[in-house]
Parts: sequence; structure tokens; C-alpha cells
Amino acid sequence: MDYEKFIQAHRETNADITMAALPMDEQRPTASGLMKIDQEGRIVEFAEKPKGST
Repeated sequence: MDYEKFIQAHRETNADITMAALPMDEQRPTASGLMKIDQEGRIVEFAEKPKGST
């Protein structure tokens, strides 16, 4: 991960917080939190270590 670009994007968008995440496939791992984002990259749903489908 290029942290310089990450920090630059955070500053340019004047965001309150910035998160790094990896895309997941349909096999939803229960060892990780899952989030859904909108077209602009904003988090619209989050599930901490979900059991079953969300």
C-alpha cells in the first residue's frame, strides 16, 4: 500500500476519517468486518464479524 497516496487522498477530500479495505468475494469470512460502500466510496453498512449472509 502506498501510504503517501493514502494520506494525500485523505487530506484532499477533507475527510473526518479514511479507511483502507480489501474487496471480498461472495464467501463472506467471519473473521473480518464487512462493509458496503456507495458510488462515492462512503460506508453505508458495516457488520463486525458477521455470521451468515448480510
